[in-house]
Amino acid sequence: MGAERDFWRLLSEYERLTQNEACALKSEDFAEVEALQECKSSLLGKLGGLLNASRLDRSDEELLRRVASLIESEKRHEKMAGSMLAGAAARKRAIEAARSRLRELGTLYDSDKSERRSFSALV
Repeated sequence: MGAERDFWRLLSEYERLTQNEACALKSEDFAEVEALQECKSSLLGKLGGLLNASRLDRSDEELLRRVASLIESEKRHEKMAGSMLAGAAARKRAIEAARSRLRELGTLYDSDKSERRSFSALV
């Protein structure tokens, strides 16, 4: 009976970590997300061992409901992280484009260019 009790306790802990992960993703605290992922990975291994050691019915309605809820949360987190990654990639491309334009503009104002003329020379 101890393995079953420990399984439910660790499942609750995994659920708590998953909720904390959602908050960390929303606040873009990626160091916290990484730490939570490491904890969850460790817990997942222990959960598997306890599930095998316990006499828990794998068709238990509560177990199925909670696992389904966790799977949905994980899918949401993956989608959120994917969106953040795509947004970061788009911002990086925009920064690179701006940097390139600034370099081009800088060559127009390079004082070493003999062909450069100032606006005042036109008047």
